[in-house]
Amino acid sequence: MKTKIKSLLLAVIFTVISCITLTANATGGIPDADGDGRISISDAVAIRMYLAGQHCPTQPDAYDTDRNGIISYMDARCVEMYLAQTWSGNGTGSSSSVEDSNTSRSYNVYNAANGNYLRNYTLSPLASKNNTRGAIGTDDRVIDWTKSGTVKLMTSTNYRGSGFVVGSHTIATAAHCVYNSEYECTPLYDILLFDTNGNVTLHATPVECHISSIYATHHELDYALITVEEDLSDYACFNLGTVSNSENAYHQSVSVTGFPGKVNETTVNDFDNHTMYTGSGVINRTDNKHLFYNADTSGGNSGGPVYVTESINGNLFLTVIAIHTNGTDYTGNNSGIRIDTNIIHFFKNNPNLNW
Repeated sequence: MKTKIKSLLLAVIFTVISCITLTANATGGIPDADGDGRISISDAVAIRMYLAGQHCPTQPDAYDTDRNGIISYMDARCVEMYLAQTWSGNGTGSSSSVEDSNTSRSYNVYNAANGNYLRNYTLSPLASKNNTRGAIGTDDRVIDWTKSGTVKLMTSTNYRGSGFVVGSHTIATAAHCVYNSEYECTPLYDILLFDTNGNVTLHATPVECHISSIYATHHELDYALITVEEDLSDYACFNLGTVSNSENAYHQSVSVTGFPGKVNETTVNDFDNHTMYTGSGVINRTDNKHLFYNADTSGGNSGGPVYVTESINGNLFLTVIAIHTNGTDYTGNNSGIRIDTNIIHFFKNNPNLNW
């Protein structure tokens, strides 16, 4: 009897949820994420699948529910809250199609400890580097140990740069942090993780490095994945999101966290000294592959997360939208590789990982 009652209740709940839909014209401007002409719980599901690397929409900008130019888990939450009548849906601006390649990408896998080539694979899509870094104006970076998922990459003799946790055994970084000018994988000795007091709490053991097989001639593919032996579940796992090709994201606040070599011309990171810094600024422009911002950086920041912090009803959403790679360009901005559909798929839903 109890089983029948439970089944009946579940059926009623499913029916109610399925019926909570609104026509796109009645939503006050909320985009219809899945394109079925209604705003329903399926829109939130579609957004979450996209950000998990499990779904490639033809019009990703329709997922920008709050019209701020950033596609993140907050957009799925806004749909859910709208259906619960706790969010007004008063977004602003317009959207356009975000650039996502439909071409399969090939990756080389290297032994992270000795740099030896292991294998190659192709990850099918769903459905010249400048190494300078720069403070822009006054260097306003601050010590910040709160981003526990930010890591420091070490060889046996020096440090290579920064990275960040994207899974229980996976770390994201810039390709040039693990691939040297001789077009060889740089052997990693150690990956350091810290607590909120700045103490080293884990020496993670690198296992494999995954790098685009054409990175040597295509520096716009300056991103890499490192697998480690240890379980990283106790550290902050960064969410990934994308930026639309509209200008809605321009002037949005953005931060870069990592391990810069120098701050205000003072050495703060080397082989023996470890200090995590965060620089903050705004997004100034984008191109098809890059995000440009005026947050302060310097050598050592490469591979660190470039992220936005959003809030709704007191809940914070931290979303990485780029991987920091380059210093000031001709426009006076620092820059990173934009997260796109292929990169989300590579980091979040990659069946070719071993650890």
